[in-house]
Amino acid sequence: MGYLVQTLVNRNLIKLPIPIDDLRKLLQKLALLFLNPVAIVGAIWLVSIKNAGLIALPFVGLFALLTGGALALGAARMLKMAPKKTGAIFGCGSFTNIGAVGALICFVFLGEMGFALVAIYKLFEELFYYSIGFPIAKYYSRTAPEERIFDRIKSLTGDPFIIVALSAIVLGGILNISGVPRPGFFKPVISVFVPLATIMLLSSIGLAMKFRRVRDYLPECVSVSVIKFALVPVLTTSLAYLLGFSRIEGGLCRSKSSSFSPPCRWPLTP
Repeated sequence: MGYLVQTLVNRNLIKLPIPIDDLRKLLQKLALLFLNPVAIVGAIWLVSIKNAGLIALPFVGLFALLTGGALALGAARMLKMAPKKTGAIFGCGSFTNIGAVGALICFVFLGEMGFALVAIYKLFEELFYYSIGFPIAKYYSRTAPEERIFDRIKSLTGDPFIIVALSAIVLGGILNISGVPRPGFFKPVISVFVPLATIMLLSSIGLAMKFRRVRDYLPECVSVSVIKFALVPVLTTSLAYLLGFSRIEGGLCRSKSSSFSPPCRWPLTP
């Protein structure tokens, strides 16, 4: 949908009330600063997370980011890429859309509990981007001015997207342990806000996507696809299995005491 709008604007078939770049930013802000935080608060408010092993969940998310980046740098060396391409493929191999696409998939198949765990899984994501990911990309681009690590970490405290995301997790956790019952209207609100946020975020990507240029980067695309869709999922899932995540909350399927997760559709082992 976003790409279609971009095409129509470029061909002067439609005219937007605001510039297309401003529209992209508006969609992202609405999704990340309003829709997602409300859904996260509501989901974490209701879930029951009793297993202390889930403390390791954000570290598994961090492992996925680090592994994807390391594999991408290895692919760049094998393909003998120039520095700028190396920085770009590092970002492609490491960075993720778990907050947009992954959150919706977890919500559809694993219910509100699965959606709430996404926020915990990606807890270190922004910290990784600012302290490790972006500096590595800048190092290979060799065009950005040097910035001290302290200044980069300090910038986190003023980033509204990070502040709002962390505040939503904290507020949802406080409401969860407070014992205050969650209002009934949250369930239909979350069922609308989660897919709507995904639509907005992916549409904003489509507004800037250049599909014709993909053919110019086929080796890079194949490398990133192998990393993101095969190696990182296999390695990360294996780590999660070794940590015992498959035994937590019955695989996130419905139990007698839980009415907000999907029903069990597969044999479960104790």
